[in-house]
Amino acid sequence: MNSGNSPIFRLWRGAAVTGALILALASQVVVAGTAINVEHTVTGADCSSTHTVTAGETLSGLAVSNGVSLSALAEANDLSTTDQVLIGQELCIPHAIGAASPVDQSSPTPAQRVGTAATWTGKYYNNRDLSGDPVLTRQDAAIGFDWQAGSPDTTVNNDSFSASWSASVAFSAGNYRFTAVADDGVRIYVDDVLLLEDWNVHPATTTVGEKELTEGSHTVRVEYFEGDGMASISVSWEQVVEETPDCSIQADDSLKSFWDHSTLGCASSAAETVWAAWQPFETGSMVWRTNDGAVYVYADDGSWIRYEDNWNDQDLSNNRGSPPADLKSPIRGFGYLWETNDTVFGDLGWATDDEKGFCARIQQFDNGLLLAGDSTQTCLENSHNFASHTMFATNVLQALTTGSWNMVCRTQTHGRLEGYWNQVDLGCPLSSGSTLWSAWQPFQQGFMLWQQNDDAVVVFDDDGDWARHSDDWDSQTYTNTRGTAPAGMQVPVRGFGYLWATDDSVYADLGWATDVEKGLCVLTQSFEDGTLYTGDPVDSCFENSENLVADTYLGSNTIQALDAGTWKTVCDIEVHEELDHLWNHADYGCPQSTGVTLWASWQPFQQGHMILRENDDAVFVFENGATAARHDDDWDDQAYTSVRGTPPEGLQAPVKGFGYLWENEDDVYNGLGWATAGERGFCASFQQFETGYLLVSDSSTASCREGHDNEATEIDFALHSLSALTDGTWTLK
Repeated sequence: MNSGNSPIFRLWRGAAVTGALILALASQVVVAGTAINVEHTVTGADCSSTHTVTAGETLSGLAVSNGVSLSALAEANDLSTTDQVLIGQELCIPHAIGAASPVDQSSPTPAQRVGTAATWTGKYYNNRDLSGDPVLTRQDAAIGFDWQAGSPDTTVNNDSFSASWSASVAFSAGNYRFTAVADDGVRIYVDDVLLLEDWNVHPATTTVGEKELTEGSHTVRVEYFEGDGMASISVSWEQVVEETPDCSIQADDSLKSFWDHSTLGCASSAAETVWAAWQPFETGSMVWRTNDGAVYVYADDGSWIRYEDNWNDQDLSNNRGSPPADLKSPIRGFGYLWETNDTVFGDLGWATDDEKGFCARIQQFDNGLLLAGDSTQTCLENSHNFASHTMFATNVLQALTTGSWNMVCRTQTHGRLEGYWNQVDLGCPLSSGSTLWSAWQPFQQGFMLWQQNDDAVVVFDDDGDWARHSDDWDSQTYTNTRGTAPAGMQVPVRGFGYLWATDDSVYADLGWATDVEKGLCVLTQSFEDGTLYTGDPVDSCFENSENLVADTYLGSNTIQALDAGTWKTVCDIEVHEELDHLWNHADYGCPQSTGVTLWASWQPFQQGHMILRENDDAVFVFENGATAARHDDDWDDQAYTSVRGTPPEGLQAPVKGFGYLWENEDDVYNGLGWATAGERGFCASFQQFETGYLLVSDSSTASCREGHDNEATEIDFALHSLSALTDGTWTLK
């Protein structure tokens, strides 16, 4: 090991440091602010100035405050961008590019020495929490202000003010490091997802966050508040460029964007275009290539197997019988393997389309291969290239030597939709995603949606079905054939009203409108097998129009509409598989945390139940005919006196925590009566949702708490599931 290349020793290269200090530093990472002072002399660097590190300073913060990039500062001092600096360390400050002169503290033009240029909409408030109406709204060219003891404008307080800036910024695909230096609090959101936060009163402090971004426009929002004293805020970002791995053979240019070195390793051969055949099946597909005497079976469960191609023009036996309607029997080599290998038939089922010949661009790597459709006119004499008709037209196959495979999409899912995207259901993106001006209206049994780029009205009904209808309204007048709206209901107007009044099926599916039509901004992205829609809380996306997204269903929900005609609300956290059969979005909303297996206790009573969960220090009382009640679990193994007397025959008094609550709370005793059986400890699947939680006993686990058996495995255990909503309603089975 060459210790001279480690971060600690690189940090002090060229410094005269005693051996004892080196040993002390080698055992710990010290940040500026700890009580260790050192001496360090910058030698041989082309510096515009030098700086001695003081308490609280960081490398990224010094880069911002000196108007240079983090990478330039690190390079000038022979550091990496992740190295930490120590008190007393002397740094070389390289020459800044286009350093700006200071700006008057009240000037509406921000200092250009820091920040990243964009068209920022800045809103300034005379309070610390961004509340109420702004006292000043203006366009700022960058976020790089040092107001010292002053304020952004004469209309803004010198102390106790706040500001927010938002801009749509074009990024190339990659990982970005965002840096904020603020006195006092700061938060940065990218596509409405919190990236970094230090919402406290403090001197100028640096906060850093990183995020992987897709190519295209992303909304960046910065929030800031000033307490008192000095005021400053600067924001910048830079792309974190990963070094290209040292491979003797590089990934081909046509495949490089789909290649991940950590997964596939280095290329073991150059890329080539070969003639291939592909056929889709009910639960997978087959591929054959001219450069390999084999048939590859890719099953939908993500596994693949290579089979020798033993077909030599011999006749097939047709031993699988007649195919079901709309399905096919494969022929030639695919058919021979499918007929002679029961495993293949079981894995794939019947073919869903004919075999297609196509040109495949492939490259082999140490740990697998990449295969993409090649749009060349042909790669085999007298043969048509059907690459555009295969699954490889919009996707790239990544097959690992471990026996697993997946499709890498050519277009990335929009950052704000990534958590809601499921490739199995939706396939790969067909577009980069965009925010469009839209209209939305709720009805008794669903809602309507219109978007500016589509001459259609989309109807979503509460049965989970959706349909696209041509928008035939062209400002013409029409007759309301539906009569007078019931109390509290609305008659839709304009395009929604025209469709509703002239199409009986739409009227039957939706009923009457329950509110007026609202204009809003909707982020939409199209995929191979459907579309995702979600509200975009930008100020506006259409000139002179207010975005009312918060007043609509899409204000807090994301919709997945499949081309098959079904839709559902999707959540960024998955529902636990043991709870999915009980969950529906209308009742519970989206999960607020990942589902877990936990230890619980349950006891039945004459008029209800008690339950205790290890993730909440409480006893929950479920009284029949009443709402659920939560009681703090105040029992700590202390002894207590029984005040309820002798239990009736066949009944019993609860003990431990249940007994302590039951003995001391008359309402609990009067509501539940006596226990009808002893307390049972069990393992449960549990998940918290927006409007409540679900709990299901887990009979598959022997134990989930050391020293305790899971009584849910016993045949007489009667509790199956519990649904408890925040309004107090509950169902226990």
